[in-house]
Amino acid sequence: MNRNLSLLAALAITVAIGLTGCRSDDTDPAKATPATSSSAVSPSVAGANETDAVAFAKAFWTAFNDNANAGLNYDQWWAALKPLLTPNAAAVHVYDDPRTFPKVTVTGDFSEAPEPPDVPGVTAEVYVPTNEGRYSLYLSRADKTAPWRLEGIGFPEGAQG
Repeated sequence: MNRNLSLLAALAITVAIGLTGCRSDDTDPAKATPATSSSAVSPSVAGANETDAVAFAKAFWTAFNDNANAGLNYDQWWAALKPLLTPNAAAVHVYDDPRTFPKVTVTGDFSEAPEPPDVPGVTAEVYVPTNEGRYSLYLSRADKTAPWRLEGIGFPEGAQG
């Protein structure tokens, strides 16, 4: 029960933190086309058709964090990230400003949790060890052969999200 509450709290914090990185340029994210289906994804986006949870998590981390730290502008960053997100996650992260992301580096191997978290809509959790602590990537998919999508991010305690 405590794990369930912790995971739900982490998802709620992800939403709150995602909204704090609001963009300050003149591109209006409200005009972004909302994601309507996880199956309508361009295969040219790295990881978009990935059915292995750890491989998907690595592709997501590259699109979310590494691309931000590489200095991509918002439109480039969002084009790589959006196809990897569920509609709920897209609604949160559309307001992120990748220019404000802290420098986070992976310090070990990505690994899948032995059991999926008991959180509605989340069917896998992948751990990402970093210099800030362990991130959790909460993933979902429609069925066992469908590609993964990110539903939420669990930040390490004290990490800037």
